[in-house]
Amino acid sequence: MSQTIYYQAIKHNVLNTKLGDFLDKKRINKSKLAFSIGMTTDHLNALCHEDEAILYAEEFYAIIKATKSDLNSVAEEFFGDRKPPDLRELNKSKNKTNFGQYISKYLYKQKDLADALKINKTRFNNLIQNKVKGPYAYEVYDLAKGFGEDVEETFKRICAPTE
Repeated sequence: MSQTIYYQAIKHNVLNTKLGDFLDKKRINKSKLAFSIGMTTDHLNALCHEDEAILYAEEFYAIIKATKSDLNSVAEEFFGDRKPPDLRELNKSKNKTNFGQYISKYLYKQKDLADALKINKTRFNNLIQNKVKGPYAYEVYDLAKGFGEDVEETFKRICAPTE
């Protein structure tokens, strides 16, 4: 962004978040998008212009699906600078039998996952027990990358409406 445009953006308070840039680049009508996904225009505008606004995974998933975009590439664009931990390494131990090594890839302590993902332990527990709105978009991205899973498939499993 040129310095002149940057100063004009500050003057008119139109600096965008990554979501705002993405929607502008795709020339998406934010009012129509908000209506189509059941979100208020005010909330979508906040997500597009306020760095402090939290983008939840379900919101990210709904927006990407509604814009018919490739979730994996958009997630990389939004969150690719993050360094998710390799969660598959949490349960590796030389003291386990082959059976123990195999089964341990499916068993994780909540505390270990929360610590590795840098999610407050209380919030992590509340996410599991459905006591909070849901995970943030970057948390689902980190979870998918940390387990070596496909990002879109992970978002789908966590965020898609159940039938």
